[in-house]
Amino acid sequence: MTLGPDFRSSADMVREAAADDAQREWAAYQEQRLLESEEAEAARWSHLMQRAAAERPPVWYEDKPGYDRRLYAVDGDVDEPPVERMSDWLDSA
Repeated sequence: MTLGPDFRSSADMVREAAADDAQREWAAYQEQRLLESEEAEAARWSHLMQRAAAERPPVWYEDKPGYDRRLYAVDGDVDEPPVERMSDWLDSA
């Protein structure tokens, strides 16, 4: 009795399966390293920011600084009491 040309022994099949498993594990490890790399994280955040910018219109802020009303106050307009009456103001509070 002779064996056919495509016969494989169980030991050969076990060795091939172990080699395939090791190759799959190595590929999964490399993929995980790639997903957790700093470059992948930066690319992910860049994509999120670009998508957010595309979804929302830009915001334009007025560059005018706020002004201090005291610069334009006439006597009595400002809520601050005059220095001469400071003691009266503090006593009444």
